[in-house]
Amino acid sequence: MNYVRALKICEESLSQAGPEPTQYRSAILGMLGNALLLNGDPAGCVRRVIEAGGGPEMPAFEEPLRPLWLRLLTGAELARGDVAAAEMWAGRAASAVSPDRPPGQLGFALLARADVHLTRDDAVAAEAVCPAAAASAQLECHSMKPQPG
Repeated sequence: MNYVRALKICEESLSQAGPEPTQYRSAILGMLGNALLLNGDPAGCVRRVIEAGGGPEMPAFEEPLRPLWLRLLTGAELARGDVAAAEMWAGRAASAVSPDRPPGQLGFALLARADVHLTRDDAVAAEAVCPAAAASAQLECHSMKPQPG
């Protein structure tokens, strides 16, 4: 599937956001990173999401959302074939889960870890997917799949 329209929308929004680091600009850069990954550019995804996050520690992203972005980085590194880097991002996603665990936060971290295990054909992945799905089910948001049209 081609997500060229998503790239165009993100790039237009980014040009309108201006160069100043704001939460709005960070969100657009993160979405641009996701669109790049969906368009087959995992290196571009990694570059943009790290830029969006204000660096590898992701200080520009709100704490409850960091596991989501770190899971995206995990997937991008797996797409690049760098399992060690993916594992590092998955570990950071786990570390970013706060003790009070807002809905979904734990789910993203567990899914990032499961993605790495699945890449390795590791049986632990099957065990990780169930708690990840349960934690993710706590999310009350709409699907982020593109709508026709």
